Amino acid sequence: MPLDPQIEFVIGLVKKANAPEFWQLTPDQAREQYSLRVAKLAVKEPILRTEDRRIPGPGSHIPIRIYTPREARPGEKLPVLLWFHGGGFVIGSIDTHDSVCRMLANQADCIVVSADVGRAGYRTGTSLPFPH
Repeated sequence: MPLDPQIEFVIGLVKKANAPEFWQLTPDQAREQYSLRVAKLAVKEPILRTEDRRIPGPGSHIPIRIYTPREARPGEKLPVLLWFHGGGFVIGSIDTHDSVCRMLANQADCIVVSADVGRAGYRTGTSLPFPH
């Protein structure tokens, strides 16, 4: 099956950059490289409101970011989508997936809660709070 042309374009850019593969790097180096790559592709879509919070988790507090696309009408409750970022639970973060969460909130017309559980578990040495 052929790749979507937009994905094919992004893969071409990555190959042209001649950057090292993530598996060749330490986790800290991979996080830094991933953040740099995402920053080049990110489009920060406008949204009504974002709010950073921390919630209790296993061994530490888990950072979350709440994306609200619009004010709810009187008596209306917006649906909520809980987002666990990509990056193998090692290199991704709330910040690397900010553009995706903004887009999801706006296009799905729902509140998105992005949880940074993988990075919290990685930093503290605790296991993830769900089966893996």
